[in-house]
Amino acid sequence: MILNAFVLLIVNKSVFCLFFICVKLIHLITFTNNLDLNKQIMHTTRALIYELISAKDSLIDLRNILNKKITNIIDVIEEQGYDDKGNNIGHAKELNVIDVVSDTEVWANFPRLAKTDKQLLWLFENYFKKGVKFSEIQNEFNMFVGKKQRVDNIARRLKREGKLVVVKYNNSNKLSYWGLPSWINELNNDFTQINTPSKEKLPHDIYEKKVVRN
Repeated sequence: MILNAFVLLIVNKSVFCLFFICVKLIHLITFTNNLDLNKQIMHTTRALIYELISAKDSLIDLRNILNKKITNIIDVIEEQGYDDKGNNIGHAKELNVIDVVSDTEVWANFPRLAKTDKQLLWLFENYFKKGVKFSEIQNEFNMFVGKKQRVDNIARRLKREGKLVVVKYNNSNKLSYWGLPSWINELNNDFTQINTPSKEKLPHDIYEKKVVRN
């Protein structure tokens, strides 16, 4: 009887220990699963945040584009002697309406489905009329495509391929202007008169001009 009771006690303790170990194991598995789930949630949250930030930046770029178009429309209205509410302001604002209409047509005809290099060349052929600094090229390109998209490497490749050129004044990178090869006056090593950047953008004293093609 005593022996049986002793054996029963040992068995009960073993069962209890085994049960305790199983409970601990279940808790450990549950904790690990929860940890993995938390990691997945954190990863998903970070991805969502990045998507929201990207969407925010795209909307800001779109807002800038719309603001520019709204300004162009208001300019046309004011050129006719009215304010943006339709009130007659008694005098017309001096403005070249042809330029505004032309820019609107360029905006409508921009090849948004074309490859980036084709889009960039299209802007030079249809939008940029004079030698332009690369910072302006980048800003205008971003506005047309509606997002931030670097085109410096593509512009350099197009230059190496002979599709774009750069005129550098006074051997300064800050005074480098991009354009099409057809804009160059080979005799003067400079842009043609019609394609030369405006005077206020160029230094008063130009002592060196260089056409960079590669």
